[in-house]
Amino acid sequence: MIMNEELSKIVAQAKEEIASANSEVLGKLKSRYLGKKSEIKAFLKKLGTLSPEERPSFGAAVNQAAKGVEELLKVREAELGGAA
Repeated sequence: MIMNEELSKIVAQAKEEIASANSEVLGKLKSRYLGKKSEIKAFLKKLGTLSPEERPSFGAAVNQAAKGVEELLKVREAELGGAA
């Protein structure tokens, strides 16, 4: 599924950016990837275009991606907090 590939690319990009982010940039990244108008949340809007059979698995993939990015952000915040 093409959307799953796009989602994976966004998560990989988020992982790279978060790993090298300082505390100032981290807030912007959180908004970019997890905010209301974020790239990941935009995938939820695409659920309506999918067949009923595809929706549950794709919705779960989007939620898993969001949780993964959220966890990366928390880990990086902890790293920066410890370094400060």
